[in-house]
Amino acid sequence: MAITYQPYPEYKDSGIDSTPCMPTHWVTGKVKYISDNLDKQRIPLSAEERGNKKGNYPYYGASGIIDHVDDYIFDEETILFGEDGANLLARSSALAFIANGKYWVNNHAHILRTKDGLNNFWVMCLENLDITSFVTGSAQPKLTAEALGALQLVYPALHEERQKIAEFLDHETAKIDTLIDKQQQLIKLLKEKRQAVISHAVTKGLNPDVPMKDSGVEWLGEVPEHWVIA
Repeated sequence: MAITYQPYPEYKDSGIDSTPCMPTHWVTGKVKYISDNLDKQRIPLSAEERGNKKGNYPYYGASGIIDHVDDYIFDEETILFGEDGANLLARSSALAFIANGKYWVNNHAHILRTKDGLNNFWVMCLENLDITSFVTGSAQPKLTAEALGALQLVYPALHEERQKIAEFLDHETAKIDTLIDKQQQLIKLLKEKRQAVISHAVTKGLNPDVPMKDSGVEWLGEVPEHWVIA
């Protein structure tokens, strides 16, 4: 069933190009006003250093967990946002994502502690932003902490409304993720079926009743009696 969205009674100009209008009771604000930046607490580790610190704590980079180490820097839920790399422009994976529990973060992901704790809401707002004009560098694209903090967000002023939106999005995106998983499983089964059909046609032929003979090839098994084995 398609989701129908009820419009708000009134809208106003937001002053932001990427989100030109917003409900009249919503506000705009920069990322640095809704969160605290914890980048100064980051500690990068080289591959050799990580090799000497193997453990169970996630070690995060720009696009997620890249290793596990034996110690942690953070023990709280925060939002991580990729600082550099091709993904800033390609957007092939999430730029903003949540980290929780005990974990370590290197210097390729910004760390944000939101002031209201509604990380599910803010991570979706951040992920929806167009950051193209804020990214610098061509060989190695980069989004500085200052640029991230200056990004403008549009959001409800009331905590309760932000929370309701976050709960709605959690529920709906979970359903979509379930459908994606099922489709991926179906695609895998269809690929296996495709390979089985090809394999049967090129090793057994099209007539299921044709007399068979041993091919003498272990992986091939039996083949139609009238076939030639070269």
